[in-house]
Amino acid sequence: MRFDVLSLILGWTLIAISIPLLICSLITIWLDDFEMAIRAFLIPIMLSPSIGILMLKFGTRSDTPERLRDREAFAALP
Repeated sequence: MRFDVLSLILGWTLIAISIPLLICSLITIWLDDFEMAIRAFLIPIMLSPSIGILMLKFGTRSDTPERLRDREAFAALP
């Protein structure tokens, strides 16, 4: 299995997941309580983008000739 492609997909997914987490935390602050929002969402909001950025930075390789083939394979996914 190509771990650089897996890191690319999972890294961007973790970064994208942080946006709905932030929205849910703001809604929880508005509807319920600040303390509950911090308890429920602070750790996932911090971990999700940081792990995603680390996976993109260290898990993907941009200097390989197979990189174009990986992009074409990723774009061909339904």
